[in-house]
Amino acid sequence: MQIDTNVVWRHLEQTDKKIVIMQGGTRSGKTYNTLLWLIFSYSQKYTGKTITIFRATYPALRATVMRDFFDILNKYDLYNELNHNKSNSEYRLNGNLFEFISVDQPSRLKGRKRDLAFLNEANEFSYEQYNQILFRTASDTSPTIILDYNPSDEYSW
Repeated sequence: MQIDTNVVWRHLEQTDKKIVIMQGGTRSGKTYNTLLWLIFSYSQKYTGKTITIFRATYPALRATVMRDFFDILNKYDLYNELNHNKSNSEYRLNGNLFEFISVDQPSRLKGRKRDLAFLNEANEFSYEQYNQILFRTASDTSPTIILDYNPSDEYSW
């Protein structure tokens, strides 16, 4: 199967760092290629992992990164409705759990542990939200935290 990727995929594939930051402009492929990597590389190498994909608000999560995730699954004929828990915004793939969470509900950040966190548009998160996610994300794999953002806010943490 041929998958068209960009430098984001290669960076994630080659890194030995626990925290990876992807900076780039709108429509540069940061989010899409991170999702491709999570689906076709990370979730193929590992099983039993919890991958949490975060966005600041649920409407933004649903309209962007979540839509891209399911578009990729459908495009490559990987979507199976039996693996999709729509009420919990979860999808099971290759023995791994992908969960989609917005940080606008603080209670959703506390107590949940995961193996990998992807913070989409991380500049929309507060530093405290980032720390809550960081404290609850642990794994023996690299990377453990992936952040992407557009460098539009020069004063972001």
